[in-house]
Amino acid sequence: MDEDLAANSEASIQDIVSNMLNLNAEGSDDEDDGECEKKSVSTSDAFKAIDDLGWFFFTNSEAADEHIKAIRDLEKHQNYVYTFQDYKETILEKIRDFDRISGVKFHRFSALNKFMKGLRPGEITILTGHTGLGKTTFMSEYSLDLIEQGVETLWVNLEVPNSNLIITMMTQFARKSLLGNVEEYEKVSTDFNCLPIFFLDLNNEKLTLDEVLNVIGNAVKSRSVSHLVVDNMQCFLNLANVTFSGFDYLKTQDQIFGSLRDIAAKNNCHVTIVIHPRKESTIKELHNSSIAGTGMAIQQSHNILIMQSTSDGSARYLELTKNRYDGDKGTVSLEFQKSTLTYTMQVQETLDL
Repeated sequence: MDEDLAANSEASIQDIVSNMLNLNAEGSDDEDDGECEKKSVSTSDAFKAIDDLGWFFFTNSEAADEHIKAIRDLEKHQNYVYTFQDYKETILEKIRDFDRISGVKFHRFSALNKFMKGLRPGEITILTGHTGLGKTTFMSEYSLDLIEQGVETLWVNLEVPNSNLIITMMTQFARKSLLGNVEEYEKVSTDFNCLPIFFLDLNNEKLTLDEVLNVIGNAVKSRSVSHLVVDNMQCFLNLANVTFSGFDYLKTQDQIFGSLRDIAAKNNCHVTIVIHPRKESTIKELHNSSIAGTGMAIQQSHNILIMQSTSDGSARYLELTKNRYDGDKGTVSLEFQKSTLTYTMQVQETLDL
């Protein structure tokens, strides 16, 4: 008799657990103001049923631990399941405030807004291009465009001395050469000093790669940085100060990229990384696959910008070849003004390569 009752109790519990695990939510026949009621078996119902059926019989059944674990797991796992109603307000905000959410708009490089839409927090942008095309000079003005709009920016400049980068940026800011003109330099310095820009300087200290990444992460957090610029990945790899095999080199690059990705996500900060193309890439026109590395940076980045030149080298242009935000891609011409170290852009529907 006891065995039959225990068996029946176990069967009842199995039915309840089965219903819970199936999670078959059915809409109510009654609707109130467009809202529908979702029905499901709660974990409290399951434990009440266990108590009603008799704890003795349940605990003495061979499957007791299994049933309890299933209910506990369900209670935990239900925290990961959501409905449309949970996202409704977030979706409304994205639809209503589309223009704002699409990012900070470019002013100097307004042509980029047609494709890239703006600079969005939490994303990663890669800039690549052959040596000598002016990636650092371009990135200087690209970041300055946003800095002038109040975007707090941290430059991790490993390509040239910070003083050289600042001279370039000040020239772009003033739209005139400052060389040999101390009076003009002092005048521009007053305004330039008010810009929300910071520069990482390791002061020739021999820090490990992890220490450098921690310094960057802490600086982004403490300074409320919205845009982190890293120029460039290959110089960053040199900080590791070890002799790389091919495998170790690629593994370390992925480690650096992963850490920068985490900084972007944790601090809601946009990260722009300059990465050189593969050394074996002798083809004049570059593509996403030309970017050095294992492919992790290509796959996990949100935007990819490639500086290109025409086959005869007479003109430069910039391609947006990846845009995870809305898929738009496009090309803008680049005209360099040597006296001010600035670029002018124009959207190109077609381009004679």
